[in-house]
Amino acid sequence: MRIGFPGCALLVAGLLGTAFSSTCIAQAGNSAITGLGGASALSVVPVNSAARMASSAAANPQLPKPDIYPSSGKYTGSVSVSILASSVKVLIRYTLDGSDPTSSSPVYSEPIVIRHETTVKAIATAPGYTNSEPVTAVYSIIQQTPTPKFNPPPGKYGMGQALTITDSDATATIRYTIDGSTPTTKSPQYTKPFLLFGTQTIKAIAISTGRATSEVATGNYETPN
Repeated sequence: MRIGFPGCALLVAGLLGTAFSSTCIAQAGNSAITGLGGASALSVVPVNSAARMASSAAANPQLPKPDIYPSSGKYTGSVSVSILASSVKVLIRYTLDGSDPTSSSPVYSEPIVIRHETTVKAIATAPGYTNSEPVTAVYSIIQQTPTPKFNPPPGKYGMGQALTITDSDATATIRYTIDGSTPTTKSPQYTKPFLLFGTQTIKAIAISTGRATSEVATGNYETPN
């Protein structure tokens, strides 16, 4: 049906117990009307305004969110974070402090190494498109005990060569093996230099309270039997 309000699009609900919509051709109108006759609700929307909104949405579609890999979680030592977009023509902008990225935020170009607790946020941007919604990943980093060092370094040495194992964390306990097996918390504890003998593969780990166990240090040595 047509209702005689020039310049508007009308939505009428509940007129005589029936819900329906009606449109009239508009040249002007920025008003809202309620309570017309038996209508429980009557609203007026300028046609030109509605058309502009539809045209704007069609001309500037919103980009999909980028993807952050790996997902949020706890990682030991560090984690390398990659941010991927649906198209190579899209620029990804990101932040590392939990704030929402903007058009002036850094541009992502290569994986980001995270070494402490960090909130990564990213958006996709491109000319002619509306920026994507931000995507978020939160990383909790468990600090790792430094890897032990061997002195002298792996190699061939003369008879009677002693090996010293140290760690930059002075509070760490060093556990080691001399048969190439991986050390555990039950392996012998290093307390002083020991003599190398024949062909040996030395492995060591460092253990420190409140930190993750270090990476395994490995050294291959050859000395006379």
